[in-house]
Amino acid sequence: MKMTDLPNMGRRLLMLAVCGSALIGGVALAQDTSAASMQPPAPATSPAQQGHGGERMLERMTKKLNLSPDQVTQIRAIDVDTVNKVQAVRGDSSLAGKDRQTKAMAIRQASQMKIRAVLTDEQRPRYDEMLGRMQARAGSRGGGQAGSGAPPML
Repeated sequence: MKMTDLPNMGRRLLMLAVCGSALIGGVALAQDTSAASMQPPAPATSPAQQGHGGERMLERMTKKLNLSPDQVTQIRAIDVDTVNKVQAVRGDSSLAGKDRQTKAMAIRQASQMKIRAVLTDEQRPRYDEMLGRMQARAGSRGGGQAGSGAPPML
């Protein structure tokens, strides 16, 4: 081998290394996606709900209101249904912006009424107090719900 061949050989080795790592990375990526499909399904919350803190709020409610496991299950189902309905409204291009907002607020209020129906007589006042604090915080942040007469969504 001549000394003049070294730069060419270095380029070849570099190209071989780059191609090899790309090939190995592709195989690893393919394995990761197949492994993800074999994982058990996520809990009964949608990604949208998780993004909006639905589970965190449910945990707080569970602690502060001393919810039973049955109540937690029922409220989780109400929350998931609410998130799905609100997402459908937001995606409805036939509605004007203000109409979407009004419809979404009505869905949230109906959800809160359903949650109140799941609670005991002792839990309802504490739930209403939680909603009031959330509404006050939303209003102080400029959340747009304070003064609208509608409590925020859980």
